[in-house]
Amino acid sequence: MREAVALRNYHGSIRSAASKSGIPRQTLQSRLKQAAARGLDGNVPAGAVAEGFEIHRRSARYDKAGNLVAQSVSSKPEPGGVFQPRAGHVIKGESALLDPEGRTLARWVKTREGQSPEDTLAAIREVLEGAASFATLPPAPTAVNADLLAFFPIADIHLGALAHHDEAGDDYDLKIAESILKTSIGELISRSAPAETALILDLGDFLHADNSMARTAKSGNALDVDSRHSKVVKTGFLAMVWIIELALQKHSRVIYRKLSGNHDEETSGTFALGLWAYFRSNPRVEIDISPSRMFVHQFGSVLLAGTHGDMLRMDGLAGWVAATHPKPWGDTRFRYGWTGHIHNKTAITSPGITVESLNSPAAKDAWHAQMGYTAPRNMISVTYHKDKGEMDRLTVAVVR
Repeated sequence: MREAVALRNYHGSIRSAASKSGIPRQTLQSRLKQAAARGLDGNVPAGAVAEGFEIHRRSARYDKAGNLVAQSVSSKPEPGGVFQPRAGHVIKGESALLDPEGRTLARWVKTREGQSPEDTLAAIREVLEGAASFATLPPAPTAVNADLLAFFPIADIHLGALAHHDEAGDDYDLKIAESILKTSIGELISRSAPAETALILDLGDFLHADNSMARTAKSGNALDVDSRHSKVVKTGFLAMVWIIELALQKHSRVIYRKLSGNHDEETSGTFALGLWAYFRSNPRVEIDISPSRMFVHQFGSVLLAGTHGDMLRMDGLAGWVAATHPKPWGDTRFRYGWTGHIHNKTAITSPGITVESLNSPAAKDAWHAQMGYTAPRNMISVTYHKDKGEMDRLTVAVVR
């Protein structure tokens, strides 16, 4: 703060001081305000404001010639620093009293027992040890068709969500969600064409909550969740390992990509890295760990694109693909876009591409039930021919 005052005084203005020093103007202004509040800018006598206090009110009296005759300064305790919860606890909620500058005058913080780094490490170790116990995979199938691609999109399964029949119309919890996911994907794989390559595209919101706070990151909406977050992550990880290994029994090659949704923005990257680490020595598995929210894949004359749908909307996907991937766009004849997010099957045809959103296999939570959402629940797979586009489509309805 004293350095900020010295720079301002030396250069004559905040703008000049910021320009010459390389300090952002807004940052310099903030430091000067703090210096003034603590009586460090030279406008009050040295020592007028005690350590740990700041100016609350200042008054001055001048004579007719404009000379300072007397001044008085009253001070108050300065705002405290950043709160840190005690070891082993995480913040559950808080409220604060702020001054006009947005600084904390008083804060009330609620904490609860959280998950320690040791607990997290133990959970990761348990997942890897459990995954390592799976049986050795059979050899790659030989009766496959290199001209076909089996596409398995997964949209909005919301593992870890909780719903009660009397309130939302259906029961839903972690165990039910895992069963629906495995049963549906298992049936789709068994019924799909013997394509040489399988593409599993997670379109986001694979997990219902991104952390143990059980709130959406952007809007802060409270979520109805089942079980501990670490248990949900473990269940989802092992389920996806199971799905990829099942696909390897029918297809020579499996490509997997995890896209972020608004419910699993941060977890998605870690989730994909975990799967990459598990399958990194398997030449038949490709785990795409790109952090991008967008996906583009070319298969002969077929182009597939995907995003969750909470940011780039369906009607904007065509322009984005053409602008950012002009060569695949120009080299293909059949183009298909896929999104989730709205939990409802919708399709639009833009110039050069057909974009679809998918139904969710998850049950409605209390909020969606109260809003009157009634879309059917299902999962699909699509078979593409490299020269002819979509060949067939399978649907597995979720009926409980």
